[in-house]
Amino acid sequence: MRILDNWLYPLLNSLCLLAVFSMVLGHQPAVADSGKTALSAKKEYTMGVFPHLPPRQLEKVFAPMAKDLGNAINRHIILRTNTTYKKFAHNLDNEKFDIAFIQPFDYVTISHHRSHVSCMQQVLIGEADACGTAAPALRFFQHKMKVKLKVIAETDPIPHTLFAIHPRVPEYEREIIRERMVNWAKTRQGRKLLDTGKLSSFIPIENSAYDIVREFEKQSH
Repeated sequence: MRILDNWLYPLLNSLCLLAVFSMVLGHQPAVADSGKTALSAKKEYTMGVFPHLPPRQLEKVFAPMAKDLGNAINRHIILRTNTTYKKFAHNLDNEKFDIAFIQPFDYVTISHHRSHVSCMQQVLIGEADACGTAAPALRFFQHKMKVKLKVIAETDPIPHTLFAIHPRVPEYEREIIRERMVNWAKTRQGRKLLDTGKLSSFIPIENSAYDIVREFEKQSH
């Protein structure tokens, strides 16, 4: 898994990319003066998670993570998701989340509006012959449903899902959150957080690593 260091991207530059697992959002640069006011006034943060699993499962996986990160910076972090990718992308674009967990194509502004779980369920009940999904969602679905789906083809690898933190979160708190995430795999409590969602450890990543995803995006137009 990846963590980016600011949520900042040349074309989408109102957020900052965090170098361990982040993403990119927003369309306008942050305003320095009003930004400082928002920082001092904000008492709690919102963590948005893209709807790749049913809401109850997302809560089971990510609510403990939000609580752990909140404990690290002594702030309350509220978990939020949406019932569709379209709604989530809308909230992402409108900077509703202070911290966000997204898929690589959301990082370069392609959005998908179907649930991975729903897609695989259609295969399981025979309503679809095949489904395009991602490895983490596949592992989670197979573990939950106690089934084994056959992989018939794989695309070339692209960077993993990632976290992002809005620049309105103070830099020192972004650094604490990043370090906490990177070290989850090194502690018993942290490994438990990752194991719940069948997630691998998070590592630092550079913005340039997602250039291959941007190339896919260009080819799709």
